[in-house]
Amino acid sequence: MNCWGEWHEEDQAPHRREPGGAEARERGLTADERLQLHQQRSRPVTDRLHAWLDAQLDERKTEPNSGLGQAITYLLRHWQPLTLFLRKARARLITTSRKGP
Repeated sequence: MNCWGEWHEEDQAPHRREPGGAEARERGLTADERLQLHQQRSRPVTDRLHAWLDAQLDERKTEPNSGLGQAITYLLRHWQPLTLFLRKARARLITTSRKGP
């Protein structure tokens, strides 16, 4: 499971791999600079995603009891922790897979 909503304090744990892509561009930025970068680049995408998710259920484009409807409901229910990196300066977007509970 990808843990999009997990975050760690900036110096809490060493990185498991060398940064690449977007991570490389963020290297050397302060927590506040990273927050600003996330808000500039990710906020428009997450806002559009949230609107699309809402529309799927509100406009009955997706049946709420279907597998997709249940997945959308789950995502919307967890939206605040999933988007924490857009509001908290020291929140880190963790994209590694986690196994187990």
